[in-house]
Amino acid sequence: MTRLRAIFYLTVWIAIIASFTASADDRTDSEKPSNKKPSKKPIENLNVRLLKDTVYQSGSSFSFNSLTIANTSSHPKDFAIDVEAPEEWQVLFDSNKLYTVQPYEVVQLPIRLAATNTFSDPNTPITVTLKNPALGETDIQYIARVREISGWRATLVNANLRLSRENKETLFQIALHNYGNVNETLNIDFTTDLNLTVGRQLQVNLRPGRDTVLTIGIISDLRYLNQFKPQDIKMKITDKKKNFKLLTQRVYSYGTVFRENPSRWYNVPLALEVVSQNVHGGVNSFFVNGNGNIDLNNGSNIAFNYRSDNFNSQLAGTHDYSNFDYTNKDLLVSIGDQTTFNNFLLDGFGVKVRKMKELGYGFDVTAVDSRYGDARQMSVQQQYSLSKTESIKSLSFMNLDRLTGINSYTTAVQYDKYFGNNSHVILEAGRGIQQKAFDSQRKTRAGSSASIKLDLNYPGLTFNTNSSLSQGEFPGSGKGLITSFNELRFVEKNKYVGLIMDYNHRIITSIDSAADYRFFAGRTREIGVRAGINLKRGYFNVTASVVNQKRDSISKMHLTSHKLNIYTSIPVGKTGNFTLSTNLLKNLPTSGIASAAFYTYNGFASLQTRSLGATFSYEQGPGIYYDPISFSNRNIDNSKYQFSPFIEKSFFKSTLNIRLQGDYQYNRNLGGTSVSARGDVSLDLKHHGMSLRVYGAKDIKTGLFKQDFLNFSIRKSFNVPLLGMKKYRSLKVVMFKDKNNNDVFDAHDEPVQKADFSINDQHFNTNSKGEAQYRNIPKGDYTIALGQITGTTGWIAKDGYEQTVKVKDDKALYIPFKESKFLAGKLNLVKDTYSNEGFNPGNIRVMAVNSKGETYNTLTNEKGEFSFNLPSDTYIVQINSNVFSDTFRVLQEAFNADLLNNQQEEIVFEVRERKRQINIIRQGQTYSFSQAK
Repeated sequence: MTRLRAIFYLTVWIAIIASFTASADDRTDSEKPSNKKPSKKPIENLNVRLLKDTVYQSGSSFSFNSLTIANTSSHPKDFAIDVEAPEEWQVLFDSNKLYTVQPYEVVQLPIRLAATNTFSDPNTPITVTLKNPALGETDIQYIARVREISGWRATLVNANLRLSRENKETLFQIALHNYGNVNETLNIDFTTDLNLTVGRQLQVNLRPGRDTVLTIGIISDLRYLNQFKPQDIKMKITDKKKNFKLLTQRVYSYGTVFRENPSRWYNVPLALEVVSQNVHGGVNSFFVNGNGNIDLNNGSNIAFNYRSDNFNSQLAGTHDYSNFDYTNKDLLVSIGDQTTFNNFLLDGFGVKVRKMKELGYGFDVTAVDSRYGDARQMSVQQQYSLSKTESIKSLSFMNLDRLTGINSYTTAVQYDKYFGNNSHVILEAGRGIQQKAFDSQRKTRAGSSASIKLDLNYPGLTFNTNSSLSQGEFPGSGKGLITSFNELRFVEKNKYVGLIMDYNHRIITSIDSAADYRFFAGRTREIGVRAGINLKRGYFNVTASVVNQKRDSISKMHLTSHKLNIYTSIPVGKTGNFTLSTNLLKNLPTSGIASAAFYTYNGFASLQTRSLGATFSYEQGPGIYYDPISFSNRNIDNSKYQFSPFIEKSFFKSTLNIRLQGDYQYNRNLGGTSVSARGDVSLDLKHHGMSLRVYGAKDIKTGLFKQDFLNFSIRKSFNVPLLGMKKYRSLKVVMFKDKNNNDVFDAHDEPVQKADFSINDQHFNTNSKGEAQYRNIPKGDYTIALGQITGTTGWIAKDGYEQTVKVKDDKALYIPFKESKFLAGKLNLVKDTYSNEGFNPGNIRVMAVNSKGETYNTLTNEKGEFSFNLPSDTYIVQINSNVFSDTFRVLQEAFNADLLNNQQEEIVFEVRERKRQINIIRQGQTYSFSQAK
């Protein structure tokens, strides 16, 4: 056997030497190489076959095939193996190795093949050749089918970024890696208030197998870095298949002085608005609005509002308005002009006190001197909440009208109850009195009211009713009014059908002027059927009903109408919407009108997309009240319609907003048309606290009525400090090396300069005196973290890396440092020569645990270096290996460090790139070798 192998090697070497010693110039043309591939003689008695005739390549992942070689002769066979694949592909096979197959032996050799990330021919032939210069060559071929693989990674090179104080622009980087075999188009959306050099959106095309590092600049005004608060830049990176990854870049600034708030005093956020109407000419008005708010920093605040009278002396005043409100968690006290509604309109100068609680007793009292007429008004509401779902209220009201001589007093009790998530009921009953003097005789009228509101919601069924009854002598806007609105629905999924019944009746009362209320008195009844369907972004509703109307007029009009109503909202595209509401009525007069049946039609439609839209309204035929009488007796046609297209557009990130609208109107009754144009332009300068608005209309064709007007307003926000009312405090931190160990910063000590540390989330850097200041901060507890300090080798804070200080007033905190031991280290990366895998050694956490179990932490820098200043003790130093990918591993994750007997120690963590294991199987034996990933 040894002799045969020696003969084989000798033959190989003779052939190699002969090929190199032969001179190309001495060869004849017939001896020179030709493009024609010579025929190969296969190796006899060597049977070769493949496990698969087709394999699938998934990007850079290795495919698995197996080569089986059988020696059918009685002599050993020696050969080398060559795998012919595209040049850039990776083959895990030792082509330089000499293989031997013994007589009648069968050997299995694995073939591992990886396509490059560059997209290759989908069907690539792979040729496996067994070579023996003396015996010949045996070829066998299979097909590698390359799958399309999409895969990418995105990471931040440094997740915590310190803004530069030397340059206006600070850079951060996003590392992108395409580990697939197709081109990737990545869209990056930034969410931040900071000014970036790339805007808010960025698109990147990434070729297969390529790494790209994007460098993005943050433009910061150096003047404001002392007020810069740490914040995040949110990034969403999305590919064309809508797969996405979220990244967060933390941004902060180091400084000696930081101001948490611009001023130490209480500030009044004050807004003033100057408004001028009809500025283009004619009779114009001019007034000022103002409002402000004082935060008292204890859950309470004071707010005020103001509107001036009209400054145009030619006009009557616009009624100035002002009030002051104090609020805290449970209480509201308001002094000044009040506006509310409770049977009567309360609008005048007065006071309001409200104390409401989610559970228990609460009240709301309002008393005003009305600005309309000569009345004194008072409203009292009391509430007792029995639980979160049940409450009882009492409502009392007094209106003393000295101008008309009518005094009104009402009181009501209301019960409110929820039954689970499906049902809700409100019951109310009230009693009221009216008094009026006629020729020194005082007459008293009393009346009652009652109401019920009920909502029932069950699977497949809903019922809603809202009914109220007020007698003619019950005071207030609802006197003599009887209403009932009811609907029963049968529901199946998003469809429904049901019944409606509405009733509205107003009675004329004797204590009031019948002439005034005659216009509003009357009765309307409506009974019908309603059906509809609810869509994801819209709905469709249709109602068919019979309406019976009776008006208390001179003609005692009585009208019955058959009504069809359609109300729908339909989406148009992704952002648009179309709305339509229309009514068709057939009117049948039964009394008071001598004409035949007539029809009424009215409709309103609107169409709007993101920036374009239009509205359209149309009325044909008489409506209600006195229109049917006019139509019947005088043949007056009130047909009218209006068409209004408009455009809305925003510019410069919604800083400038414009709306333009055209109006075309026609009214047959008034006998004319009008055409006008409207415009509304607003400029919102948020960074300057200012907004400007100009809006108006211009008649193009005057017909119905004149519409020319031009209005102007400008609004400015201020922060006005209340000098003498200190809201915030300041904290000064002084660090020094206490060389004489007396805890006092004296002449023998040395300041700790350029020390980086943080107070809560804000970052600081001491000056040459070892000082840093955190100004204008609220009272409270503050945590000082000293673990980031570098350049103090051999010194450590006496009271530890983390200290808490309570700030009640302006405070100076002195932090002494004592001598310590020093522990340093680094990461030693061992990579494979042919590997292209990246590794970032920065921002990896290293922990040192002493004999008491106390833990000290630090992060590696961009070079993989780290250091500690530690008290004298023994330590276990560990690295956080969880942050490593599967490609890299730490050889040893923990070391012992003795800083009890040594002044300093150095530790090296070795990080190695993992290698793949390749197995060669022979009958009864397995041989292995490794190759880097």
